[in-house]
Amino acid sequence: MRVAVLLSSLILLTLSTMDAMAQTSLAGTTWIMASAGKRPPSISFAADGKVGGFGGCNRFFGSYTQQGEDLSFSPLGATRMACPNGIMKIEQDFFSMLAKVQTAGIDASALVLRDAAGKELARLSRRHAE
Repeated sequence: MRVAVLLSSLILLTLSTMDAMAQTSLAGTTWIMASAGKRPPSISFAADGKVGGFGGCNRFFGSYTQQGEDLSFSPLGATRMACPNGIMKIEQDFFSMLAKVQTAGIDASALVLRDAAGKELARLSRRHAE
């Protein structure tokens, strides 16, 4: 009897861990930095490991690797359009922040990006398909 209860508990724990990991996968999601004004940066994660988005002025592209909460980006490429200084500053800050990301987690409906020390770098809102 004890073995059956222990085995059942272990199975439930394993299934709940698998559900939690599935919920944190970024593949197929798009996130937006809503606090950044009228032209907010956004980022989309494809299932094939590609990443792309909008920095506020330019489109960017590259690849990402996610293992659990660990998240890293390849060097990102971007178009080279010029925009007003305020928008360029938002974009530069966004790209600099992405270069520092080490971990990511989903907290309610927000993507929380953190650096190696665990400091929160950004909190992005999920953009649902239109």
